Amino acid sequence: VAWIYKGSGGRTVLTMGTKVVTRNTRVSIAQDNPNAWVLTISGVTKKDQGVYMCQINSKPATKEFAFLRVQVPPSIDDATSSADVTVNVGEDVTLRCDAHGDPQPTVTWRREGGKPFNNTRTVHESKVLSLSSVTPSSSGAYLCIASNDVPPAVSKRILVTVNFEPKMLTKRIMSQRMVRGGYATMDCRFRAEPLPSEGGITWRRDGGMDIAQVNTTTINTNKESMGTYVSRLTVRLLRDQDFGSYRCIVRNKLGQGETNFRVMETRTTSTTTTSTTTTTTTTTVEPGIHQWPPVITHYPPFRTPQPPFYPFYNEPSTTTTVSQNRYIAGEEPPEHSMDSSQQNGHTFTSYFGSSSSSVWCSIWHMWWWRSTVLTSSLLHSVWSL
Repeated sequence: VAWIYKGSGGRTVLTMGTKVVTRNTRVSIAQDNPNAWVLTISGVTKKDQGVYMCQINSKPATKEFAFLRVQVPPSIDDATSSADVTVNVGEDVTLRCDAHGDPQPTVTWRREGGKPFNNTRTVHESKVLSLSSVTPSSSGAYLCIASNDVPPAVSKRILVTVNFEPKMLTKRIMSQRMVRGGYATMDCRFRAEPLPSEGGITWRRDGGMDIAQVNTTTINTNKESMGTYVSRLTVRLLRDQDFGSYRCIVRNKLGQGETNFRVMETRTTSTTTTSTTTTTTTTTVEPGIHQWPPVITHYPPFRTPQPPFYPFYNEPSTTTTVSQNRYIAGEEPPEHSMDSSQQNGHTFTSYFGSSSSSVWCSIWHMWWWRSTVLTSSLLHSVWSL
């Protein structure tokens, strides 16, 4: 029994009986039983693919054929595939990914982080990916993935960088109010590629003075994400000239952008609080003396103090009291709240509503009510009834 290999290089006798005749050390032969000869090839490679013939030296000769197909997992040829690329905004980009394997691998494209594709001209399942008129959002990593159902699948990462002029993320004027002696912090956020070189980010104040020349300021520039940066200015507000307008100017080789800030001074003011107290004064007038009648004056804590009532009549006989009780117009006050005096044989009763500045009068058992501003002239007209 002999094993013979038929490949692209011709015929090669591998074994005769139980003896290996080829120089290939990966080939071995074994006879499991008198009627079976087993050929083993270890570490199979693509070169081992082909037709294998088992021939029995009989008359006539008996032959059996078998085809060995070697499947190869995918691989990507870095030499012929695209490397990282940098282009300017508006240009076209072509990415290439050459993959090999058996069966022939399928190449698909993905953006790192699951970002969507923009401005693509070809199907994503191809060894070539074309991007037209790239924008800043086209920047990022692109992955070509090769697979052919023979594990493992492989991928290659290609970084695309799109250069563009600075784009300020805040376009309106940023204003803030601060007190003297405090610190004002201004954040200038922008996107730019490439990042401005030294001197490409400047802060200026009213009159064009370079802020970096002032000892009371600090400037820090940091990267927040790919293509996004922030320049932070901190100013100690000690002088009048520290308040006013500030500008953040960003430049690179493709252009420039700027953001304006305004810092206004807030002045502190003091507040005076006045409290009102309640005072009660009692005056007694002796009978027969022509003076104003005694009154009780009440100053509510929540209103402006009012002058005392001085009703006009000739001869006071007893003390007249102005009550702090309050009544509704047209109603007769309760008896226990009244203070009465006798004058010329008539009953005189007075009531003072302290909250509403109202006076009640009863003459000949008839009730009159009037509202009045507490001035002496109007009081005279009320009481002269």
